[in-house]
Amino acid sequence: MAYRPSLPNAVRRFRGAWPLLLCGAAALALAGCHEDVIQEYTAPTDAALAVPENPHRTVVAFLDHGGQLWSFKITGPQDVVEKHHGEFLAFLKGVRFDAQSGALGWSELPDGWRKVRWWWHPRSQDQMRYATLLVGKENPAPECVVSAIGMPPSPAARDMFFAMNVNRWRGQVGLKTVAEDDALELTRDVPVGDTTGRLLDAVGPGKPPRLAQAGGSGMGPPRRKAAGKNPALDDVQPFPLEGVDAKLVDLTGTNNQGRPDRMVIIVADPGQGTWVFKLWGPPGLVGSQKAAFEQFVRSVKFNAASPSDLDFTVPPGWEKGRDVQYAKCSFVVSDASGSAVITATRMPTFDLAFNLARWRSQVHLNPTGAGGATDGR
Repeated sequence: MAYRPSLPNAVRRFRGAWPLLLCGAAALALAGCHEDVIQEYTAPTDAALAVPENPHRTVVAFLDHGGQLWSFKITGPQDVVEKHHGEFLAFLKGVRFDAQSGALGWSELPDGWRKVRWWWHPRSQDQMRYATLLVGKENPAPECVVSAIGMPPSPAARDMFFAMNVNRWRGQVGLKTVAEDDALELTRDVPVGDTTGRLLDAVGPGKPPRLAQAGGSGMGPPRRKAAGKNPALDDVQPFPLEGVDAKLVDLTGTNNQGRPDRMVIIVADPGQGTWVFKLWGPPGLVGSQKAAFEQFVRSVKFNAASPSDLDFTVPPGWEKGRDVQYAKCSFVVSDASGSAVITATRMPTFDLAFNLARWRSQVHLNPTGAGGATDGR
């Protein structure tokens, strides 16, 4: 049975404020992760944002299956998306998950749709595009992107995770962040194969809204004034990297099978997009490779003339890994306990608090940093 976010009556009467808290944490992180007092401001409504003559629209169906948040998204100019809206809904009805393997497939693609990529990597739950479909016969044709991201195991954390992604998808068409229960209320039931998912249909100006904030960064809504410091930000430590603002996060939890799992992330901002370097695998192996991983990051030479390129020195014992979607490079290192994966990924836009919550969820820690593991382990 598909998981559906719960909306208690008490919460319906008073909308939850966690996305504001989460975005406030991001503003704190950008300011140095030390201040606890945040100014109030009034966020503009969607109607107050400038909308061009042909705004952008994103239609996303999503559901929880097999511990993954599966999403099916078509985004583009509103008139183009509207042209293919009926085809998209028909495509969703043909989606199937194999009862034995859990593999995703579909009965038939709409006329004019074609598959251009089918991709899977078991260690890339952070940014995993399962398939890319070209929609219709336009040139260029819009894409239907099928993705899967690891889900936190507890229902409360899942509600938050669903809402975080709703706000992320809204932001991609220039709409502002809304509170958790407002985000969930913006979705409706939609048939996805023989189960039921949720559907977000959002129209915006097509670029991130500029939210004025006195003394702030303009990156999004701050926390409400009564909120304290996000405990998860205690995981973020400075990382010495010459000439570059960098931070390190070291998380130990469990994987989906309940076995110990460890993730070390270094986030570096050379000024033209944020680079995320990740080491992920069994705790003992990650611990033995942490020094080599840090040296690998210190060896990186960022290319100002070509921001998506890197020069680096590969540590001994690391082997080239399988291609990982969005990652510039991927390596694997192994011992008797298993294998760890190392990736370097450039992100043109980056929200520290959102990604910190996502990384914590992937190793079954509470996304907000309060109360320990999300599943009692």
